[in-house]
Amino acid sequence: RDSCRWQDLFYRTGLVHNHELSVSGGTTNGNYNFGVNYLKDEAVVPTQDFDRIGVHASIDQNVGKYLTVGFATNTNYNRKHGSQIGLYNILEMTPMTSPYDDEGNLRRTIKMPSDEVYIYTKESLENLGERYIDESFGLGTYNSGYAEVRAPWIEGLSYKISASFNYRNNKISRSEERRVGKECRS
Repeated sequence: RDSCRWQDLFYRTGLVHNHELSVSGGTTNGNYNFGVNYLKDEAVVPTQDFDRIGVHASIDQNVGKYLTVGFATNTNYNRKHGSQIGLYNILEMTPMTSPYDDEGNLRRTIKMPSDEVYIYTKESLENLGERYIDESFGLGTYNSGYAEVRAPWIEGLSYKISASFNYRNNKISRSEERRVGKECRS
């Protein structure tokens, strides 16, 4: 009997795309920096991927001779897809066990010494469709601002006040079916 390379049946080629665009500049009285970015991570585990879009900005400006103000923001939105697919089943498989029955059809489960495990392959997971895939969506924004007043009567003396506002939200969308094999056996 030939040995099985389980991980070759399961893993896919992962790809990561990261794109960024920034603009910065300034004058003698201030400076600025603005940017956007996009990240797409297609994981090696079938159905798993991650997307993030972000924007950032910062401005520092002198207002007159004795006042400087500024703010900074960093905001991003992300989506995580298919993170409920685990690696236990594929890593538990012995190379001496075949995923195929005597007719060459892919089995749905294999009885192992500790339990009966579902057979996950790239194709079987990708063919299940979106209703079995969990998704989570996140939004985060991190903001701060400041004002600094320099005392004209004492060199080097200043008063600085700053404030910040941070907000994070995460929404998880769970799949209807928790076991991959329920649909396959009916």
